[in-house]
Amino acid sequence: MVADSYSSVVGGKLSLKTKSLFKGNKKRKAKKAEDGAGQSSEPAAPAQAAAQEEQSEGKQKQQRETEVDPDEFLTPAQKRYKQQKASQDEKRIKAIVKMTHRDRIEEFNSTLASMTEHNDIPRISAAGNG
Repeated sequence: MVADSYSSVVGGKLSLKTKSLFKGNKKRKAKKAEDGAGQSSEPAAPAQAAAQEEQSEGKQKQQRETEVDPDEFLTPAQKRYKQQKASQDEKRIKAIVKMTHRDRIEEFNSTLASMTEHNDIPRISAAGNG
């Protein structure tokens, strides 16, 4: 009888369906070859140095020309919103900077002093005990 009740139980260790969790293989990034690989740090002739400088300046100019102003594609409403937000941020920063730390502490203490304390409020119960 006892053997019959355990006949449907599967024995052995737990087998996981995905064994890829335990594999140690990791993908590695391919290293990029540098432009100046195999060349010395100093150019062989000053003419080559000048040519390299001109090429780098040309690349920088092209990058500056291809850079797009992010505000260029905004709608007029989005531009107004951005301007309003910037002006509000400026006002908020000026208000924060105007008050010193001591002024802020004094203002905070005065608001705390004007508030009623929860311990001073009398307790009201249904029994009328006060």
